[in-house]
Amino acid sequence: MNKVVERHRRIINLLSDGRYDKIHNTKLAQILNISLPTLRRDLITLEKEGKIIRKYGAVSLPQHKAFPTGRESVVRNMGAKNRIAQRAAQFIHDDEFIIFDAGTTTERLCIALNNTKKLTVATNGLRALNALALQDKVNVLVLGGFLHTESDNIHGSSALAMLDNVHAHSAFMGAQHIHPQQGIASLSYEQASLKTKMMSRANMVYVLADSSKFIDNRSPYWSAFPENWVLITDKNTDTAKLAELHRAGAQDIILV
Repeated sequence: MNKVVERHRRIINLLSDGRYDKIHNTKLAQILNISLPTLRRDLITLEKEGKIIRKYGAVSLPQHKAFPTGRESVVRNMGAKNRIAQRAAQFIHDDEFIIFDAGTTTERLCIALNNTKKLTVATNGLRALNALALQDKVNVLVLGGFLHTESDNIHGSSALAMLDNVHAHSAFMGAQHIHPQQGIASLSYEQASLKTKMMSRANMVYVLADSSKFIDNRSPYWSAFPENWVLITDKNTDTAKLAELHRAGAQDIILV
């Protein structure tokens, strides 16, 4: 592999590994141990290929308008997802029954727990299951049904029926998109039905959504916000949208 190709690979890896939402050019040049003119040539090439975005002396991964698949969304806004997860973990306590929705942010929450809590968890998320598999303090109830490979989750009538027999202290929900009136968007009718059921089986619902989730979209599949819910998001979320969510019934909005 030649040096230019290797640098391009390293730039994409740095933006994808979860440590940075964006990297300023000066810092990136220091990390790669190259000059700024050399870096600019690399970034121009990567931008033409559609792999990065350059803005205000910094570089980031593209933010796509379409729904990302589970595998694609893991590389987006990972810094914000980690901060949201760390804050959400503070609302989880020993000996509680918790529901975890599928998604990359709930996966980060499971990782943030780091086997520090004695819990029982119900989840339909493959990423959450993988993160909890080695945490021996956590008992895991796997919600059954059909595997939806696009978003790494399990859904169906079996999962819905299993939730009839549980009641949780809290549920932590991911989202494809958020809308003040319509609620939480899903990729399919089955996912939306399961999200609605999850939220109905918990005393308190925490919606975990980074700022990229607050864009207009035309999804036909929505779950209405429950009676008791809190939003945890990052500080880049538009303040007008946050005000709308307050009016829509959010008991609290936590910015990280």
